[in-house]
Amino acid sequence: MAQKYKLRFADGTTLALDRDGLRTWVGKGMVDAQTTVQAPGDKKWYSLQEFLARESGGNQARGTGGGPPAEPASLKLAPIDDGPDPDQELYEGDVEGEESPFAVVWLWAKRLVVAGVLLIALGTAAAHWSVWLPWVTEHGVTLFTAIDHRVHPERARPPASAEAERERERQAALEAAAAHMPQLDAPTIERVMASGVLAILDPAEVFSRAHEAIRRGLPSLDAEAALEARALRAALQAALPAPERERLREYDRTRAHRAT
Repeated sequence: MAQKYKLRFADGTTLALDRDGLRTWVGKGMVDAQTTVQAPGDKKWYSLQEFLARESGGNQARGTGGGPPAEPASLKLAPIDDGPDPDQELYEGDVEGEESPFAVVWLWAKRLVVAGVLLIALGTAAAHWSVWLPWVTEHGVTLFTAIDHRVHPERARPPASAEAERERERQAALEAAAAHMPQLDAPTIERVMASGVLAILDPAEVFSRAHEAIRRGLPSLDAEAALEARALRAALQAALPAPERERLREYDRTRAHRAT
């Protein structure tokens, strides 16, 4: 195998040439002063002038020993206009960006395999959508509901039913009526509320219904019970402040002429 000389240009490009190729490049002036040369088996890079001087010295020494005279080395400095000849061998160690045919084939083989797997998966999913779609939908809804309850704990509580909400409103109405009318106990207020169509009444309506119930119930009592009821009513009115007693009398006078 012919020994290879290495030419390295200023831009970092390296060529591997045999001796005849090196003579051709130097003889045609396709090198410049910044080109360095490395001889076969040598680790050191020499400038072109130094290399030619070493080669000339070696050739003269071989000429005195009876060998054929060496061709005189000539150095012609000229700009490099053309690239390397197609038949010249590039030094693989310093040239980047080239891919071997095997790497290209392997890359496209992987792409084809991935595309085939995706097509098979899509075909299988389309053929059996009635099996996996309900499962995905059910578990997806469960998963997102759990995440929503974790992020918004207030939504995790079940909504109150209509009966529970109505009972809550009824209890609130009972408490409001008891606060406005301390003369009526809780069972009495409940009976007054139950006497109408609406089971939830505001305090004013509870007072009106209770007052009307007392007025209608007095004639049905016997004399002793009616006397006791009137006494209790008078005692209750006497315990009220003067403005409240006047409002109660005005209320009775108003009820005598029109519905309240």
